[in-house]
Amino acid sequence: MTTQEQNLTLISSDNVKFLDVPREVAIMSTLIKEGIDEDEDEIAEKEFPIPKVESDVLRKVIDFCTLYQKEPMKKIETPLIGDTLETIFDSPQYASFCKGWELEDFFSMHAAANYMNIEPLITWVCISLDNLHLKGKTPAELRQIFMLPAEAEDLASA
Repeated sequence: MTTQEQNLTLISSDNVKFLDVPREVAIMSTLIKEGIDEDEDEIAEKEFPIPKVESDVLRKVIDFCTLYQKEPMKKIETPLIGDTLETIFDSPQYASFCKGWELEDFFSMHAAANYMNIEPLITWVCISLDNLHLKGKTPAELRQIFMLPAEAEDLASA
């Protein structure tokens, strides 16, 4: 078995094991990739704890990385071209990946993507979050979403 064909087990913070995660999916995470010696034919440690990511979020991370391995996301140019996720990503799979997600789901995914250091996922989360939940909001609405103090409170504390 080549190193590319090996599967790994990822363990979430709530101790749920995700068995048989393909190596190429798992090593999209720099956190995991740095734990693997690239020169070894066999990976010595095949279980990787992900202590800051709960199982429901880790499942979504694995699903995203699996999608990315099957259909790499196109490079996103800025300023963004298009007003919808379908036109920005030019892919129905990426556009619909977050269907039914709440704002908290995006924050959890962003935290997981940052912790695991998965650059394409960070990009996807930021663009999707902005497009679905932030675009067109007033400064007051954004302060409420991000739990920031109101401007009057900012001035009073300065």
